[in-house]
Amino acid sequence: SDLTIIDEQLIRLTGKEGIICFPMIVRSNGVGVMVLGLKKGEVSKTDNSLRLLSRFIGHIAFSLHADNIRQSQAKEVLSERLAASSAIAKRVAHEVNNPLSIIKNYLKILEMNLSEKNIAVDEIRIIHEEIGRVSQTIEELSDFSRPKVQNLESVDVNALLKDIATLIRESLLQNRINIAFDLDPGIPGIVSDKNSLKKIFLNLIKNSSEALPEGGNIYISTKCSTDGNSVEIIIKDDGVGLPEIIKSRLFEPYTTTKGEGHTGLGLSIVYSSIKGLKGNITCSTEKGRGTTFKVVLPLSVQEAVRK
Repeated sequence: SDLTIIDEQLIRLTGKEGIICFPMIVRSNGVGVMVLGLKKGEVSKTDNSLRLLSRFIGHIAFSLHADNIRQSQAKEVLSERLAASSAIAKRVAHEVNNPLSIIKNYLKILEMNLSEKNIAVDEIRIIHEEIGRVSQTIEELSDFSRPKVQNLESVDVNALLKDIATLIRESLLQNRINIAFDLDPGIPGIVSDKNSLKKIFLNLIKNSSEALPEGGNIYISTKCSTDGNSVEIIIKDDGVGLPEIIKSRLFEPYTTTKGEGHTGLGLSIVYSSIKGLKGNITCSTEKGRGTTFKVVLPLSVQEAVRK
């Protein structure tokens, strides 16, 4: 009979003159098809081995079917766990948001009373923003299945990095860690999600600080990329560096060098957040000479999505 287009394509793909197909079926469930390429004259030689070959393919089909079942069950278990976690998180969110709202109201009153004397205005603003970020994080945790909506706005990356440094400066100084800035004043504001950026930079700076158990320096720099379509943020430490085995799996969940008390989720969250903002992150490290993270973010998430 005439060959179909798919038959001809499969024959070309195998590089042989013909093919023989074995359906892979387990308990009336189609798992796939195994295709073997054959040269002329091989069909008759193959006849004697068909029973053994069919049995072998049957074992492969059964293994694939069992793996499909395992994956399906794993998804069901994960879905049930997420639903249970979501229910707990909703109750926590309800209880926590009430005192957070009260704190925010009193902060507003305090800000109004102190603003005339220009006392602690920046500090109150940062506290207010952080409380808002906590509230939003709790809200996000309350429904794992809901798509996360990005709140896009113009963000001054340099100002955001300085605000983060202000938040954690006391903690770093107590651990004899210094932050040095080299921020390009000419970089434009980027249209992105400010809260996501704050989480990203906080995690990266925290990661750098934990690489400096005896103290040291964290260097933060910004600049425009060579193509002019993105901004580069570099966070570098002069710590101990990363082992090669860790570097190759750095952005995978539960990968950590920090021992007990650390989930190993920080950098995987950073990675997924940056990808969600259509950016990119790379890491270079040398044992005993520190680690450098380079984050590249588009000037506009919306424009990056269209490209």
